[in-house]
Amino acid sequence: MKNKSMIRDIGKLLVIDSSTISMSLSQYPWVTFHKTKAGVRLHLRVVVTKDVTFPDKAVILPAKHANRTQMNELIDIDSDAIHLFYRGYNDYKQFDKLCFNDIRFITRIKKNTKVEVVSEQLQTQNIISFLTKRCI
Repeated sequence: MKNKSMIRDIGKLLVIDSSTISMSLSQYPWVTFHKTKAGVRLHLRVVVTKDVTFPDKAVILPAKHANRTQMNELIDIDSDAIHLFYRGYNDYKQFDKLCFNDIRFITRIKKNTKVEVVSEQLQTQNIISFLTKRCI
């Protein structure tokens, strides 16, 4: 049996992450984000499908802005897509809105997140076990 591509099974994956670009504080005081640091943050969304991968959307802001403030800019209502983002974008109120709008997403939760196990499914041969969690 030939291995199937995971991308084919999930459709379109929208990967969202950011990178901070350090700059000279003396030359760029308008992008100060600590007493001794300056820089900008590039928030980027990359589309991954079985056929192609390409950057789709970018937002550049002073680095002092938190990642989660850019979620509305980078997340689209798209029933064919799964959004994947780093835990710096954790915003549980925003997660509730995403769930309410049937927007699928994957993220790493923080270590101190309180969760309630809603249901468990036992693993059977050749089937991956899923654990459903709800943040409380």
